[in-house]
Amino acid sequence: MTDPFFSQVVRRCTEICAVLLLCLSGPVVAKMPELSGAKKFDLICRGQEELILRPYIPVPMAGPGGEFPRIEAVRKRLMVDMVSMQFLTAGGYHPMKIPLEKDGILYLYNQPGFRRWTINLDTYRSIFVMEDYDGRLSVEKMQCRPAMFSGFPFVPDSPEQVREMMRKK
Repeated sequence: MTDPFFSQVVRRCTEICAVLLLCLSGPVVAKMPELSGAKKFDLICRGQEELILRPYIPVPMAGPGGEFPRIEAVRKRLMVDMVSMQFLTAGGYHPMKIPLEKDGILYLYNQPGFRRWTINLDTYRSIFVMEDYDGRLSVEKMQCRPAMFSGFPFVPDSPEQVREMMRKK
């Protein structure tokens, strides 16, 4: 004869294990299913840009350099289309190709020594490392949040499309 308390504990553990197995065996869905399955979405990013290296050493009374802030606030909005593997920053007209998406990390720019921009799609953290031709090196660290896809602007590719747009106005 078994103890009623022991059988109740075993039953409760069995229920918990069944619920965990159901949760784990279900299909993997996006964190926000209202974002059309996370295939097309916007990312609204906020953070700060830190100037790591200046192209020249600021000397007092020797010209510009000392008046530039070392840390600035940054805000960006990106439109991302994972179907066509393109992205566009707000204010732009022509979407750019996403060079690589691997293990939930978007590599928007992947130019070693010049520009690297990655976004982790699990945590929505963004890091953008940029080096200018004059030697300036800066790092943007941003926290992003997903939003509904706003779409890419229509840009005409041919003179016929331009005439069509002018006729509609």
